[in-house]
Amino acid sequence: MTPKVAAASKRAKPGRPSGRRPGQSTEQTKQALLRSARQVFADNGYERATIAEIVRRAGVTSPVLYHHFGNKAGLFRAAIIEVADLLRGAWDRALRDKVTLRERLDAMLVAAIDIHALDPQLAPFLIAARIEAVRHPELRSVHEYRQSEISIFEKSSRTPESRAIAQR
Repeated sequence: MTPKVAAASKRAKPGRPSGRRPGQSTEQTKQALLRSARQVFADNGYERATIAEIVRRAGVTSPVLYHHFGNKAGLFRAAIIEVADLLRGAWDRALRDKVTLRERLDAMLVAAIDIHALDPQLAPFLIAARIEAVRHPELRSVHEYRQSEISIFEKSSRTPESRAIAQR
């Protein structure tokens, strides 16, 4: 989990039972909730997604979700931040030694395919997230993802080839 996602989650309250799977660490519990949330939000949209379904898929209780993320909107925002950080990191690594526009675009497409192979729910979640951010103003953190995506594409297009094309 990235530092931003960790910051989005709440601090532990002493004396409360964890309500998580036996043997599962706090990090594993948060990851299970984020993974389940992405699936449920992608399948149902934000409004129809229920806490009950998210925690059922994660194998935890609803107080665990509230403990770590505060509410459904907090979980949604944390999921967006996690995906944005994942994409940004993968694309930064993919672009590291690429020089030409073709190399950069090819590298980004290969990275996107690799990410999709690891988690096929990411693309449907991102599509749902963009739609839900328009419908629900409290979910505007999708803007953070959008800005990182724009930044990556701007960075990938800064090549002598792209500048020559732009000047035509």
